[in-house]
Amino acid sequence: MFTDSAPALARASAKPEAFAEDDMKIVKSVVKGMFIYLIMWREEMALSDVPAYVDRIGVHRDYNALFFRISDGASANWLVNEAVRAGTVRIDGAILRAA
Repeated sequence: MFTDSAPALARASAKPEAFAEDDMKIVKSVVKGMFIYLIMWREEMALSDVPAYVDRIGVHRDYNALFFRISDGASANWLVNEAVRAGTVRIDGAILRAA
């Protein structure tokens, strides 16, 4: 049961405004979300496989080419770091696992 929902409602209502003000925030959220759901679905992925995944999967490759313009390795590092920061995945040795 929620006892203090006001802070959660305030954060939720601020998100659409933040997205409207910054297109890159939307792009980052979409790309990060797709990656997080992949890890949740697969349950794990070798960290060494993430750059090849970024290069192989069209939406990640295309978003990187259009918006980020960084190497596959840098894109993979960003995805991993963001997913870990979100608390949805964890690094276990050389494996990325769903949290």
